[in-house]
Order: sequence, then structure tokens, then C-alpha cells
Amino acid sequence: CGNYADHIVTPSLCFFMLFFLSPFSCRVLKGMMYWALFMYVYFRWMHLRYHKTCYYTSHRLEMGFQYVWGIPLSVLAAACCCWALRANLICQNPDIPPLVKIALICLTFSVSALIWVTVLHFAIRPWTRKEVADDNQSLTYQEVQGESIYSWLN
Repeated sequence: CGNYADHIVTPSLCFFMLFFLSPFSCRVLKGMMYWALFMYVYFRWMHLRYHKTCYYTSHRLEMGFQYVWGIPLSVLAAACCCWALRANLICQNPDIPPLVKIALICLTFSVSALIWVTVLHFAIRPWTRKEVADDNQSLTYQEVQGESIYSWLN
């Protein structure tokens, strides 16, 4: 339940490696792919069955995480802009000062984050809570435990 930080920091650092010309970038991204597969398996089958109730999570924390997820996406967009500048796909004039190129990369990061936050806030609307009717609300503790491999306490 408290794994939000590593789901932001790990992809951000891996995507940050894309700014540098290195033979290890592919290995880092392959390692992130293995990390993502492990985390999927762990959280899908192990985490909910073997961890106890988490009392320090909330809807607000989850929605805050959804907004902050724009950071790794924006780092990736900025890396794409950086490589487009290096390949002369944009700003093909060789007389452009490096400070302008850095400003363009920062602008790409900011615009990407703004697009993410705008789409999330207005299209997805994460802050609206819908009441869901629970069909199993009348079941007893023993009936639910008989149908599940976990209990109310994990």
C-alpha cells in the first residue's frame, strides 16, 4: 500500500538515462521492464494475500499519485525533445545557442506535465467519487471467508 514513491522514482531515473548516450541505457530499461513484471506479479498475487490492512492510505493519496505520475511521462517527453534536437529534427539552425535548446527541453517537460494534469483532471475526473452498490454486503464473515483465499484482516 505504500509503494507510490518507487513507482515514480524508478521510471523517472530510468527515463532520465535516455538523455545520455550510453550502451547501458538499453540494459537499464530492460531492468525496468523486469522490475515492472515482478511488481505486477507481486502485487497481483502476493501483496493482497500476505500483507495486513494498511491504515495510511486514502483516496487522496491515490489521486495525488496519479497527478505525480506526470513526472516520469514528462521526463520521457523531454528526452524525446533532446534527441530530436540532437538529430536536427527540430531547430535545424546551427546558430541556436545551447541555452535556447535547454529552455526548449524544459518547455517540453512543462507542457507534457500540463497536458497530463489537464487530461487527468478534466477528462478522467479522479476526485469525483461514485457510490457503488455492493451485492455482497449481506454476506456474513464466514461466507466471505469461505469464498476467498484471504480474510478481512489482510
